[in-house]
Amino acid sequence: MKHSHLGLSVLLLAVTLGENASGQTAKKSPLSFGAELTMVAVPVFVTDKDGKTVAGLTAADFELQDSGKPVPIESFLAVSADKPVGAVGDATAPALRRQFLFLFDLDFSKPVNLERARRAAKQFVLKSLSPSDLAAVGTVSPTGFKALVGFTTDRAQVAAAIESLGLGGAGRERDPLGLVYDAGLGSLFEGTAVDLTDPTDRVRNIAETLRDQAVQLGRADRDRYTRHVEQFLAGFQGLARTLDSIKGRKQIVLFSEGFDSSVLSGASTSAERAQNATNVSEGRLWEVDSEDHFGSAAGQSAMQSLSAILRGADVVIHTIDVKGLGETVNLQSQEGEETPVQGKNSLADLAQGSGGRFVRSANNIEAGLGEVLAANRDFYVLAFAPSGTDRGKPRKLSIKVKPSGLKVSHRATYTLPDPKKPDAGRAAMEAAEIIAKGVTGGSIRLRAYALPYRTRDGAASLSLVAQVPAEALLEAVKRKQIGLQLYGYLVDGAGSVLDYFQATPVLDPAQVGESLRKSGLQVITTFAANSGPLEVRLLVRDPATSTWGALRLPVDVPSFGSPAAAFTSAPMIVDDPFARVALPTTTQRRPNRDIPFRLDDRPITVDADPVLKRGDAREVCVYVRPGSGAPPALQLDLVGTDGRKHPQKADKISVVRDADGFDRVVFFVSPAGVEPGEYAFSVAVGGGPAASSPVRVQ
Repeated sequence: MKHSHLGLSVLLLAVTLGENASGQTAKKSPLSFGAELTMVAVPVFVTDKDGKTVAGLTAADFELQDSGKPVPIESFLAVSADKPVGAVGDATAPALRRQFLFLFDLDFSKPVNLERARRAAKQFVLKSLSPSDLAAVGTVSPTGFKALVGFTTDRAQVAAAIESLGLGGAGRERDPLGLVYDAGLGSLFEGTAVDLTDPTDRVRNIAETLRDQAVQLGRADRDRYTRHVEQFLAGFQGLARTLDSIKGRKQIVLFSEGFDSSVLSGASTSAERAQNATNVSEGRLWEVDSEDHFGSAAGQSAMQSLSAILRGADVVIHTIDVKGLGETVNLQSQEGEETPVQGKNSLADLAQGSGGRFVRSANNIEAGLGEVLAANRDFYVLAFAPSGTDRGKPRKLSIKVKPSGLKVSHRATYTLPDPKKPDAGRAAMEAAEIIAKGVTGGSIRLRAYALPYRTRDGAASLSLVAQVPAEALLEAVKRKQIGLQLYGYLVDGAGSVLDYFQATPVLDPAQVGESLRKSGLQVITTFAANSGPLEVRLLVRDPATSTWGALRLPVDVPSFGSPAAAFTSAPMIVDDPFARVALPTTTQRRPNRDIPFRLDDRPITVDADPVLKRGDAREVCVYVRPGSGAPPALQLDLVGTDGRKHPQKADKISVVRDADGFDRVVFFVSPAGVEPGEYAFSVAVGGGPAASSPVRVQ
């Protein structure tokens, strides 16, 4: 996937329930993305007179107005960086994370100073961010804004993007949602530390490249420089509008020396102002350049409107003056000499206009980053139902805090997306955000079954069956064709992306419509995996209707290091892949299909949303390792929501041996002695620990 300027394809920046083995809970959560949005979640930052964040407030301390009308707070959560984000499934979930975009200004900065900023930012990402924080990386150059990696918890990928600053990365492998900088970082997948040291030659090459870019403005005349500043500000406006689609506050940390603010405000020195006055008094008006004296009207307008756009999109710019105690190079100089310019003023204006912090003369950039982090330590997320249904138009938002002496910061407006005007760029960013934040929900009730597996070559993997229900496709089968977008990512406990896939099937209802109406759609694949606690994050979108469904599925993959290591899979309700639409696909790290769902030479699939009917036996399979080939003793229970166990009987028990070292224990079960409802189907093999999958009994 080719990344372009931030203002166009921007960042794909993206993107919390601990669910059971099959997927979602039965309770439907409020929707908070796209045209289906039914709840709006707003982060609110409260500070005291000293500018310190205030903790300990409750929902009763806030008053909220939507377009001038009081609305009740439907959901409230206090967030602290000192405490991990727990399992949250309501509408506040997408807005809980702190989000930092590290933006490096290659336009108005000296290479030596950017190198200091690059080192400091990389160490900050690796050592100072909280585990739940999301980080992204981008650059500003004479050619515009460029995204390197979107909002992600994958620290190594963020550090790699900062390491390169987008220079010399033409051969890197990109993922479909922009959540990794380079999927080819093999050491990341293998669990070893990524080498992010600074070889002298590499630093020198980066510095030379940055210097070459900066020289493009080094000898520019004032008019060209002014137009460039205007373009720079317009780019920030486009960036803010694009980031508006991402839930929560977006914190841009801009590393820059700033531009000469006199191109906006007019003559900057007393000598320049005096000379212009003399020229006017002596009638030499032609010697007074209006923009030189009064500044650029277009630039002033761009700076003023930028503030409103940033506040409306909940984007804050923190500016860090990277030049230390030195002075900024005057890039508009005809001779390229170094003279003092007002870079500090422009950086201060950018920060103040958005409600951010300006860190001046940052000889200790790390300390400046610490200030930014401390300013966002505690905040609150308020969720409410919109008071109106009008879409596509900004709605004013007002939030007040009752205790006196406190200052409140929140987004000024919000907009309900208009389903009649689909935005492909916004949809892509929302998809990235859903995956990055591990959202579960949506109107499409996505289900999945995951099987930890050890391939014949000894590698750990995770085989997956993702299932789109039939009811989600009832309207789609009436179309001439169905085009879906499916994304699947496997991440470890630290938030690092281990593997991913993208599937974009186009289905002909005339051929498969009946099967879709009966049993929905399945996508079957196998991820490359590490041992330990992992998460599968899935998303399906129907672009024609803007409907979506997402699922976060925690899975624990055993090491499989010893042939004697015991393993029993969660029970799978066996289904026939030829009786439904089941599409196999490959992942980035496992391009060869190695899907273990088989019994001898019979391919099988798993019903990820199984229904057990009384009097109707269904085939069940449990994978066991190590295997003996002999039918083991089985303990079967249906466990109700009240925790009560209902013993069940296994019929026709058999064992299918396989060269992969797993015994497939196969049996049939028909529910007995239970009322219709939701249950966990628990199976213990040979007196070992039980594993379970959710089922519905009818």
